[in-house]
Amino acid sequence: MKKGNLDINLSTLWSSADGVSVVGSAYLGDECLQGDSLITYFQAATNLDEFSSLVSSLNGIFSVVVHIEDFRAAAVDITRVYPIFYTYKNAKWYISDNPYSLVSSDSSISEESLLQFRSLDTVFAGKTLIKDIYQVQVGQKVEFKDNGVSEKHRYFQYNVHSSQLQASDVDSLEKVLKSAVDRLVKRAAGRQVVMPLSACYDSRIIISLLKESGYKNVLTFTMGKDSKHSECPIAKKVADTLGYPNYSLNTELIYKELDLSDFEAYVKHLGAFTNFCWLSEYICLKWLQQNSLIDNDAIVVPGHAGDFFAGSHLAKSLITEHSSMSALVYGILFNNFEANRGFKTSYIREEFNSLKTFGDYPPSLYNAFVFTNRLTHFITNSARAFTFFGYEVVMPLWDLEFLQFMR
Repeated sequence: MKKGNLDINLSTLWSSADGVSVVGSAYLGDECLQGDSLITYFQAATNLDEFSSLVSSLNGIFSVVVHIEDFRAAAVDITRVYPIFYTYKNAKWYISDNPYSLVSSDSSISEESLLQFRSLDTVFAGKTLIKDIYQVQVGQKVEFKDNGVSEKHRYFQYNVHSSQLQASDVDSLEKVLKSAVDRLVKRAAGRQVVMPLSACYDSRIIISLLKESGYKNVLTFTMGKDSKHSECPIAKKVADTLGYPNYSLNTELIYKELDLSDFEAYVKHLGAFTNFCWLSEYICLKWLQQNSLIDNDAIVVPGHAGDFFAGSHLAKSLITEHSSMSALVYGILFNNFEANRGFKTSYIREEFNSLKTFGDYPPSLYNAFVFTNRLTHFITNSARAFTFFGYEVVMPLWDLEFLQFMR
């Protein structure tokens, strides 16, 4: 799509019409929007305020690019399953879901981003490994101006002010979890649900609630060696108890059976100048496909990332309501930058300062950094493995209602 000084180049996963391009699906109340209905929804946006209101009202996994009249903008949801990249060159905006298409003869590596990547297995939110090629951050909308300026605004941020904190209870937690799984069931509508099932509680609670809902068409797989020291025996016991099939997949062995001719394309899809590349997901999906176990229209449901929402990063870094900014910075340095603890703390402090606008309560501020720069770039990036094969992804623990509750 070329209009004036804007060039939009998106893959076949996207639907486009009348100045709007969308991918994924999202709920507006009880109504699920996708494809044409999602396009129609965003055609009401003619300025940034309208666009922001429309984006923030949706609950789902989606991304959108609009060029309506003189208004041009893009937004990514809170998972970043469908990233958007952009650059400005020769007085023109280039927007794509494929950052390799944005590289030109004068492109070069960003040394700051390379240091981040070597330290964190990903770059900081909004950046790529290439100078002057950027990505829309999670929960962010970007407006593209004629003069080459991109105005960035967050419509969602994980941290809160201390005055917003609320007490809760198990019944309330169960209610929002069930609502998230109910939306999954409605979205799946009888299609096969494929779940990477581990020994951990996040995937186990989702699959238990699926069973409680009466959903039958479920297949599970577990990555690892089938030994007493792996997750496989526990995952199999859970699946057997619930009456769902489970496959224990030793990736060190089964890859030898597979056609790996598209592996380079997979690495580029997942890496995208931003990320470490998850390998086991590729091998497992390949094996399931090759053995005709996964339906063409299956929905893949990862269990990310219950440990984070339960406070694991806070506990690991000893972050409390009295922690200083220095404690937050060094907590990030020693517990997130395992590969390079010589990383410049000024970069981390700068990120914290940009987040403080939304709340400076120390535990919440710390979680916001992890959410923005690690969870949605490193952890949920593994879900993009499934989009490579053309499968829809639904993550109940990233359902907006549940996320706001834990936030």
